[in-house]
Amino acid sequence: MYKPNPFQLYVLDQECQKLFDQTYAADPNYLPSEFIFPSSIQGFSLCHQGSKIPIAGFYCFPYILKRGWRTERVLRITRPLILQCDKEIKKEAVNILMQEIYEIGKRAGVNVIEAELYREIDSKIFFPSTSCAVNTYNTPDWIQIFENRGFTCSKVILCFELNLDEFNEGNEDNHQRIHIRKHISSDEGDKKLYYKLWSLSDDCPYYFGNYGFWYPNVFGWPRVWYSEIAHILNRDDYVLFAEKDGEVVGFIHWWPNLYPLFIEGGRKVIFVREGLVDELLDKIEEGKIFKIIVTKKAKNDKDLIEKALINEALKLMKNKFKFKRCQIGNILREKEKMSSFIQENGGKKVHEIWLMRKSA
Repeated sequence: MYKPNPFQLYVLDQECQKLFDQTYAADPNYLPSEFIFPSSIQGFSLCHQGSKIPIAGFYCFPYILKRGWRTERVLRITRPLILQCDKEIKKEAVNILMQEIYEIGKRAGVNVIEAELYREIDSKIFFPSTSCAVNTYNTPDWIQIFENRGFTCSKVILCFELNLDEFNEGNEDNHQRIHIRKHISSDEGDKKLYYKLWSLSDDCPYYFGNYGFWYPNVFGWPRVWYSEIAHILNRDDYVLFAEKDGEVVGFIHWWPNLYPLFIEGGRKVIFVREGLVDELLDKIEEGKIFKIIVTKKAKNDKDLIEKALINEALKLMKNKFKFKRCQIGNILREKEKMSSFIQENGGKKVHEIWLMRKSA
């Protein structure tokens, strides 16, 4: 007997976001549904047909991954969440949600569907939670949900947390070979250099039409630089370049943890005039390193460069910004030397994220 679909997929709106935030408010790991930049990410909510009451939601964005001489079109799924409901409704909602994800993949013309999922969460998640500044979060049971549908793990990404009081400032030997300098926000050349280094690394999946901007998003405009959005995200201290023999060979990007500000005052709280930024930063005690890039040309010194960059970023957080804690995210599990260096400075693994893939 035919059974009508009780749910319908809608573009996520403010009302749905508010409901999700209210439902998960007691969860210490939940991240508020606030976005900083215009981007290609799009939220969806699965709602009851008649009442439009949300039952589940997720975010996704398409990107192009370079693989040697060829490119691969990918749909990234992130932050799958389901509101509290009984077991049967949850099972049906998950099945329909997965069907909708496959349908979006077909419409986007992708080769692969990729899910970014937290497998372990042993501490709060600092802003940003991924290299693309998306506020991802999911309950670990989603790993099993995707596995049951044929998805397999392609990468394991770790996040470490450390107490900056225990950080041992050192590695002065590195500075004899590696020079670290701050990004100059007023220099257009530094902005282009940032994108160029990232686009030429193995860590950037996005396709750049030019080195000055991100690829255009689904609305047709390019992503903007941080200074055009919020002053609190555009400080010269946040991006550090590494130079060897006078040539820039890598950079590190970190930000203060903005989630406490979001929880306190919502998205508008960070859009203050430049003169009030220091006052806001005084309220923050945590920082997050979310991007470490080293050029292929400098691969023989990669470990040395990465350690020098991390060392300088942690020193800034500890001494200039008076932060108490730091998270270092997006560390591939196989990067054992970097993990060991972080652990030697008191870092402990607090999150494990799986990238799970399946052909579309």
